[in-house]
Amino acid sequence: MNKTVLSFIIIFLCLLTFQSCTQTKPVTIPTAPPKKQKIDIEAATFQKAEQLYQSRAYTEAIDMYLKYITRTTKKEFKDKALMKIGSIYTIQGKFDQATRVYKQLIKEHPDSIFASRAQLGLIYNDYSQKNYENALKQIDPAFTVTHKSDHSRLYLLKGDILLALDRAQESVVAYTYAYEIASQNEVPIIITRARQSISILTQDELQYLINVYQGRFPVVYMLYQQAQNAIKGDNSTQALSILNSIVETYTDHELIPMVQDQIAAIEKGEIFESYTIGCLLPLSGKYRQFGQMALNGALFAHSQFSTLQNVYPVQLKVQDSGETIDDAIGAFEKLLEENVKAIIGPITSDQAEAVALSANANQIPIILLTSREGITLDMEFVFRNFITQELQVRAIVSYAMDELGYHDFAILYPDDPYGQSYMDSFWDAVIEKNGTVRAVNTYSDNQTDFSEPIKKMVGKHFLRPGVSKWRQKKLKPIVDFDALFIPDKPDKIGMIAPQLKYHDINNVQLLGTNLWHSKRLIEISKWYVQNAVFPDLFYCDSQLPHVQQFVSAYEATFEKKPTLWEAITYDSAMILFELLNTGNIQYPMQLKDALIHMTEYRGLTGFMHFDTHGEAQKQLYLLKIKSDDFEEIGLR
Repeated sequence: MNKTVLSFIIIFLCLLTFQSCTQTKPVTIPTAPPKKQKIDIEAATFQKAEQLYQSRAYTEAIDMYLKYITRTTKKEFKDKALMKIGSIYTIQGKFDQATRVYKQLIKEHPDSIFASRAQLGLIYNDYSQKNYENALKQIDPAFTVTHKSDHSRLYLLKGDILLALDRAQESVVAYTYAYEIASQNEVPIIITRARQSISILTQDELQYLINVYQGRFPVVYMLYQQAQNAIKGDNSTQALSILNSIVETYTDHELIPMVQDQIAAIEKGEIFESYTIGCLLPLSGKYRQFGQMALNGALFAHSQFSTLQNVYPVQLKVQDSGETIDDAIGAFEKLLEENVKAIIGPITSDQAEAVALSANANQIPIILLTSREGITLDMEFVFRNFITQELQVRAIVSYAMDELGYHDFAILYPDDPYGQSYMDSFWDAVIEKNGTVRAVNTYSDNQTDFSEPIKKMVGKHFLRPGVSKWRQKKLKPIVDFDALFIPDKPDKIGMIAPQLKYHDINNVQLLGTNLWHSKRLIEISKWYVQNAVFPDLFYCDSQLPHVQQFVSAYEATFEKKPTLWEAITYDSAMILFELLNTGNIQYPMQLKDALIHMTEYRGLTGFMHFDTHGEAQKQLYLLKIKSDDFEEIGLR
């Protein structure tokens, strides 16, 4: 998106005067008077706020919404702006501020549809703070003061509150009411929540509701759950009977393909007997430090998941992948013997590539923790959850062009596979968004003096014709780019950044990769890298409430802050635990399909889902160097 111009554009039309060659008076040919093309600044301000909100740049969005509210003389979007501010505060966990804004909206715009939504916001604030009883008391009165179009959301919220209070049977009833009046867009989330409640009903509760909702939503999901319970109870005969009755009675239901697959799986003896996840990590050898951090994340996820109420027990089996490919394959085979249903790891590229082939051949879903490009291609059971070159470049280019308004770039990169790959990817991303790369240069791995590549970028290396060497030194650099991308590690950046300053390359935005997320960079080059921007997969000092809660709990357990490794394995493990806990997965093909069709999962490493190739598509944290620390910009 282009940067919005918040100023008036005035176009002047020149008046042309023609004079003949004779001695007659000059004749002026009249033209149309100048026309002013006026931009609606208030509307432009609101539009910019909306763009910031969509990109989750919440702090900047609030500033822009407030600017709109204080400037506008119209009521057109004030209610919507207040609603967005309140929702941002709720997302950020600032519930007191959110409550004040919602109440202001209800008072100033009582007839607005957003006043109705603000009523929901007030209840949701209590729900988010686990004030469940107080939230529940507000639900029924809210039906009289909210718009009918919001009643399905009210019932959905009521179901969520009842579920949190361990009143699963009542929550199913609430979700059913929501389903009956919901819009098409709301139906999927209602079905998901209803199935979650159904999965933890007792046998008596399940049978009671099946009798009540014969032929109606959500009876098929309840019958399906009965079949899953029969399978867990080792009663395949009863399970087959229930599943066959579903196929015969509800021929057009969305579950029919899954039910038919399960019938076939039972008949072939392929049903899961237990839920066991394997971890394949280097706990010995030169990578053992990273392996142990990753294992801590998985173990912490398991301990937290196991303390939840009404969840199916999941076991975690761990094997040491060692250093070599043979070590990893041997450990993988041991996990197969332990009948695991999915595997997390390995973390090194060579091991991951070899194990991925074996996992795919054995049809075991595996989530790799490696950055090697293309490792999931043509392997349907192989997934990857890690920071990649594509994710980093997409995030940094998008931010630089869409938010900072830059269009001209330079690239200075190390002459090694890492640098060359990032140079190509960054250049392609800039061109794809109609930007321009003005300068590109490289340097060797052992280089410490960067004068030559820097001068080449700004036109000072080669002698200009007719200019003496003395004058050549006095010439100003030609800095025709807004931002400079340098994909390298902190020690190199610490040498390059001061030399940029020495060669008069100032006021240029520095952009980097996640390698820049290091205190070492600030220690060696603090004042030369101020405001530099780079992406990363995890930021332990994030202001996001769920990240803060995780970091606090992890520190209390391990007496240290978590790193990217703990966060990525925690997310990977939780995804598998939660999918298995739906009760709808009984064999590997179903788990693989569930991973592919997973909707946006809010993890510690951002919102994510897997694409059809098994690659994690997610937003990254964008960070800025500010003084002697890092500052969170937002997710992108």
